[in-house]
Amino acid sequence: MPALERRISLRGPRFWMDEGGVMFCNQLDSSTRDGPRKATDADIANHPDAYDAWLNTPEDEGPGKPMISVRDPAVKPEPPPKPFAARRAKAADQGEVA
Repeated sequence: MPALERRISLRGPRFWMDEGGVMFCNQLDSSTRDGPRKATDADIANHPDAYDAWLNTPEDEGPGKPMISVRDPAVKPEPPPKPFAARRAKAADQGEVA
């Protein structure tokens, strides 16, 4: 994998809830990880701090939470008039445009 394609990721073990149940991933470095897969009892026993942190973190906080949220404004503002719009309209009224 080229260096420009490497992603920055959180290092260490992580637990999260998915449709299939509790999931686990242990990110060792930028290109080596164990998982993601279903969490086992051995994962919970080997990484108790990460499991406790996941249990005690509210859903809208913690790793993986989006840094920003984007929403459309309730009313979109009127776009500014385009340059020469009045001249185009006058030319159209006079039949000078095809």
